[in-house]
Amino acid sequence: MRYSKGYKSYLIEGVIVFLSVLFSFYITGLNKIRKDELSKNISLKALSNTMINDTLQIREIIKNKELCISNLELIIKDIDNKHKLLTDDVFFETYAQTNIGQTFMPRKGIFNQLISTGGLELIKSNELKSHLIEIFNHLKERNESISRIIDEVVYIEYRPIIYSKFRARIKQTGKEEIYGKTKITNAVFNESFYYSNDFYEILNSSLGYSVAYKNLMHSMLQEYKKSIDLIRNELN
Repeated sequence: MRYSKGYKSYLIEGVIVFLSVLFSFYITGLNKIRKDELSKNISLKALSNTMINDTLQIREIIKNKELCISNLELIIKDIDNKHKLLTDDVFFETYAQTNIGQTFMPRKGIFNQLISTGGLELIKSNELKSHLIEIFNHLKERNESISRIIDEVVYIEYRPIIYSKFRARIKQTGKEEIYGKTKITNAVFNESFYYSNDFYEILNSSLGYSVAYKNLMHSMLQEYKKSIDLIRNELN
């Protein structure tokens, strides 16, 4: 009988110890969940602020591409009309304002941090996760691909040809703005090159890159705006 009572006492003590340890693990896990959730929310709020700032840059890029498209179409039209629409000086001024090389440089550090800390998996909205992955993976790769082509073709190949053919001297202005501007301070109009197939091809290719990049920026802007709204819903 004493043995039976002692056994029950040990059993009860063991159960109490086991439940205490189990409860301790539960509290520790609960605290970790709360800590991870807080960290995720802080990162999402910081990501939202960064993305809002990035939309300002995207809008600026879209305005730039619209100006590029308008200017390039005007120059092509002038060539088609035997240089009757623009004077030499207006042509140089128009081309100088055609800064095709302005491209979007997203701030992706916070998103990378969200992935490395496991915060992305804690996001409840699958739609938000899908949009963020679309922005920082697929659209990011498209942006880098087109930007690389613009750098390699327009800046490395096309621009030196144009400046040498027109003996153009250029000056960068607007250092305090988001993007600087190019001004042609001196140039000699080269009529034979202006009417050449090479220059026509350069203009058409530049126009194609500008249209493609503007369309990409419109897609990017819609994804950013949707993601910002979804982040707001996630945090509420």
